Amino acid sequence: MSNLKVAISQAQQINPSRPNYEKAQQLISHWELEIQGISYLERARFLASRGTVGALSAAIAEAQLIPMNNPRSLEARKEIGQWMSQIQIIEDSPYLEQAEQIALLGDINSLQTAITEARHIRRGRALYSDAQRRIAIWAASIEVIQDRPVLHRARLLAGSGKLGDAITTAKQIPMGRALYREARREIRKWQEEINAKQNWRMAKDISLWRTPQALVRAIHLASRIPRNHPLGLDTHIAIEQWSQQLLDIARSQGQSDVARGIKTAKLVPQGTTAYNIAREQIKTWQQVLKSIPQKIEGVIASTEEVIEEKVDGIRTQKSTVSTTNE
Repeated sequence: MSNLKVAISQAQQINPSRPNYEKAQQLISHWELEIQGISYLERARFLASRGTVGALSAAIAEAQLIPMNNPRSLEARKEIGQWMSQIQIIEDSPYLEQAEQIALLGDINSLQTAITEARHIRRGRALYSDAQRRIAIWAASIEVIQDRPVLHRARLLAGSGKLGDAITTAKQIPMGRALYREARREIRKWQEEINAKQNWRMAKDISLWRTPQALVRAIHLASRIPRNHPLGLDTHIAIEQWSQQLLDIARSQGQSDVARGIKTAKLVPQGTTAYNIAREQIKTWQQVLKSIPQKIEGVIASTEEVIEEKVDGIRTQKSTVSTTNE
């Protein structure tokens, strides 16, 4: 403030005849307003330093005396906002503290009472966001208390092998509830278990047909069961056996129909012991198929030679008979 007073004093010394006189007068008015604003702010800050609601309210009233055209207006509005927040915190903290104490009891009625208490803090108040976070936590705690027995019953049913009933029970926990995601994880796990058992049963039944198509279908169903599943070892052994059966069928077919044998051998799934053997067998059969046209050509050529020799022989005989008759 002292610097402003010095500046005003110096500006007042500028003669009216000087070109910058009007500018100096404008600056003097500006600085005088700023000094007035500083005075109000200093008084307001002194009052606010006491920290009581009354003192803070008085500080706000003092700062509000600074008009909008004052250079310190924005600074005053910022201070006013902070002091209003302090007043709201002082006024609303008892609600939040009381709510937290009640919530410590942990039962549904206490948690609901705590929520009601915290809702006294209205939107726009300094502690509103804090109150809403606590309300959300307490509401979730109520939902957990209410829904935990449902999920517990579902797990008991699953433990006794009643997976369908377990899923139906867990689905009673609706979307948006605190335990919804946990319930959905359990439901997915139980559904996967049901699917695994169904796939395994269907795979074993289908494999009994022992046709290539049936074995491929059985292998496909069994492959859906994860290796880390309790049935994983059984399905792995079965897939190995069924793959070997596919290879055996292909070899049997290849004895009379190489192309058919190749087609069946290609159905042996990768990753099985029989797979590499099947690929080697396919290569062997493919070489056989490639050599067939050459053999046919050789047979045709030999046949043609024999025919020509016989034709020549017949011609020779006819010629001899004609000569004799003459």
